[in-house]
Amino acid sequence: MVVAGSGQAKLDDELVDVRAWDALRIAPDVMRAFAAGPDGLEYLAFGAPAVEQPMADVETEQGWWKR
Repeated sequence: MVVAGSGQAKLDDELVDVRAWDALRIAPDVMRAFAAGPDGLEYLAFGAPAVEQPMADVETEQGWWKR
């Protein structure tokens, strides 16, 4: 949930504009990133632990936003 400011969320290959009080539900398998707008972006993120693979590693893909 965006609590202040605005910006964009990149969800796989889709860009979504976000602003204060917008809420997003993002599936666990969706690659995601956030970019702040001119006034910054403050958001609250929470989720449940991974039950299937409790200690699974998370991989980072460099340069992904630029695609």
